[in-house]
Amino acid sequence: MNKLAISNLAWTGDNFKVFKLLSKLGVTGVEVAPGKITGDWASLNEKAMSLFREQCEDYGLMISSFQAFLFGKPELQLLGDSKCFAALKHHIAFIAQMAQIAGATVLVYGAPKNRLLLGYDSSEGTLIAVERLATLAEICWGYNVSLGLEAVPPSYGGEIITSYKESYRIVEQVNHPGLVFHLDTGCTFLNNDSIADAIEDTWKQMKHFHISQPQLSNFAAVNEYHNEAASALNGCDYSGWHCIEMLESDSPLEGIEQAIKVVKSIYS
Repeated sequence: MNKLAISNLAWTGDNFKVFKLLSKLGVTGVEVAPGKITGDWASLNEKAMSLFREQCEDYGLMISSFQAFLFGKPELQLLGDSKCFAALKHHIAFIAQMAQIAGATVLVYGAPKNRLLLGYDSSEGTLIAVERLATLAEICWGYNVSLGLEAVPPSYGGEIITSYKESYRIVEQVNHPGLVFHLDTGCTFLNNDSIADAIEDTWKQMKHFHISQPQLSNFAAVNEYHNEAASALNGCDYSGWHCIEMLESDSPLEGIEQAIKVVKSIYS
């Protein structure tokens, strides 16, 4: 597994200590929640993003992808009114620009709180979502970046695009390089779908892959579906990033080291 990354959701501060550990353990990428770089959206700019990229590269790390790029912005609804969608487009353009500066190529788009149905039924909501995702894809591709559409199960608050089959179908329907298929192990499991089936059904179109536990917990007690996922991946020709996604633990460095060692033992 040459392209192993971990999300910076797993720590706060102490970037250099974490980067040193990641480099030591053979991790080559960092997935970035961009709001964590400066602590607030207002301070995030080209200079801050370039500096963070340089700091990663000093330790041999690439910025693989972005996630949580709508954190703290619940008003930016995919199915909102025209004014709301205009604001969403503006923010996505900004995020895509930051990703381009960072060298990231995929924006993992889960954000269930920003994908509420807002009174639409699922059929109506999906029709609108497809049209608007096509628009967002066009914006992202202008920066050579793609949205990675993530299915988010109801247990995480998902109201629309809750299964991998839905997200895959929408990516196929939009048919634009600015919208790609992303798969998350925890989300797939919590939607009562087989992770092995999901990989086998979608790997030819899969551009990004999250290795996560339910509730983004640590890897102290490993769910057995990871063995199924690893076996399925070994049976295909997926060549994208494998990204560990977990929340910060009480002892971040220890939790990160444990997660990396567990993931490498299963997925290598």
